[in-house]
Amino acid sequence: MRLFIGSNVFYNLLFATELTATARRVLEEHESADLYTSFVVVNEVLYVSTFKYYRDRGLVKGRYSFRRALARHGYPRRVVAAFTSLLEELGITLLSDWQDLEELLEVMLSYRLQPSDAQIAVKCRRHGIA
Repeated sequence: MRLFIGSNVFYNLLFATELTATARRVLEEHESADLYTSFVVVNEVLYVSTFKYYRDRGLVKGRYSFRRALARHGYPRRVVAAFTSLLEELGITLLSDWQDLEELLEVMLSYRLQPSDAQIAVKCRRHGIA
């Protein structure tokens, strides 16, 4: 079986939340599955995790102060290392980016998805991931 791991699962594994147990259970129930993710998900997880990192330290309040913090400090190595370690620990395969605009728009419009979510759906469909 092939299983795509999205941003929400990674986030709830990286941080203690009310959904952490659920994220762990999903992985346990699919322990024999081949696990995949995409560069879109990597982008989302690093962005949101970095926002939380800076917010927890009182450096940002919203997206504009976050952009300033990113320009000044960049992505914290601690955040990047925690995420890349999780990818390695879970044996995640990163799917290569490939887009066809017509296919992307068809999926986006048919399923009422944001462009980045449609990109993930197209990638899963092309790699045979349900």
